[in-house]
Amino acid sequence: MLKVIFSIFGWGVLLGTKWAFQWHWSMELHAEELFEGTLREKVPLQNSKIAKKTLESVIRLVWTFGFLGIFVFVATPSDLHISGLAPESLLGWIRAGWAGWFFVCLCVSPLQWILYFRRYFYNVSSSTITIRKGIIAQKEVTLPFSQITDVYVDQDNFDVILGLYDVHISTATQESGRHAHIDGVSKKGAMLLKQLILKRITKQS
Repeated sequence: MLKVIFSIFGWGVLLGTKWAFQWHWSMELHAEELFEGTLREKVPLQNSKIAKKTLESVIRLVWTFGFLGIFVFVATPSDLHISGLAPESLLGWIRAGWAGWFFVCLCVSPLQWILYFRRYFYNVSSSTITIRKGIIAQKEVTLPFSQITDVYVDQDNFDVILGLYDVHISTATQESGRHAHIDGVSKKGAMLLKQLILKRITKQS
């Protein structure tokens, strides 16, 4: 039991320190962009987007760690043959490490998506729409309205439950098309985004 506690505490301190530095550094980036007057501010993301992303991460964690846990907890000391180490002690530390990582990942996941939500940015100019996503290394795509071929709104299963909508922007370029979507807005926000983009496309044509 003490091994589990020490393992959880140790990994928690290390990852907590790492995330604290990353959080502080990320908050300093683009500090001038408070979204005031931008499309991001006028048509905001819904807070339930954080819950959706966190829930998806937790499901993936449970699946991955649960699969690994089958081997960790089914293994017996006789399965371990490492010279200089007692199999019972080694197995205990492996199980403690597994539990520690799982616990820390569950705690870190909400912080990860809060930061993602905080740095999610989109805005329009007279001729382009810009979307930027990411936590530390961000991906930004800027699309001229003249190159947009279609705009559509959809939902996945979690979106239906949480009342979220995704606005997808289709272009002739596959790379930009993969990143050109604004996900996590309300139904009203999705309709406003769609109408705004279609109106700008009409002006550019």
